[in-house]
Amino acid sequence: MKLRMILACCAALALTVGVATATAGNGKGGNSANAKLCQKGGWTTLYRSDGTTFANQDECVSYGANGGTMLTAPPKTQSQLDCESFGGTYSTVPSTDQTGDLGFGVIPIVLWTCNGIDVIGVGAQPTLQNDCFDNGGAIFQWAAGLYSTCGRFS
Repeated sequence: MKLRMILACCAALALTVGVATATAGNGKGGNSANAKLCQKGGWTTLYRSDGTTFANQDECVSYGANGGTMLTAPPKTQSQLDCESFGGTYSTVPSTDQTGDLGFGVIPIVLWTCNGIDVIGVGAQPTLQNDCFDNGGAIFQWAAGLYSTCGRFS
């Protein structure tokens, strides 16, 4: 009888320890899956929820392990959201600029483009122009009714 009682107590203790270990870390915080995304160079392709990047793997692992949200692409900016809401194609690649210098004598440094829509016809010009200036642009130009560029001068 004593042996059964000892075995029952040992089984109860083992079950308690097993459950406690299995549930540890299931509260707020820790996310080992996110932390693992940072390993083997993964940190170089990840972004925080605010769009910032990581300086190194340790910084990324710490952010992920503490419950930070990892993104595989930066979050969309207001100018991108606005461009797409009017049906345009947004890009930050300078080669997508189709407006040229338009008589200003100098081609601006491209911050972003919104192509494929008639910015005047769909009423996008005021919104996109405000977005451009909010993004540090000095000039918002469009051409042929289908191309628009936000830029600044050096």
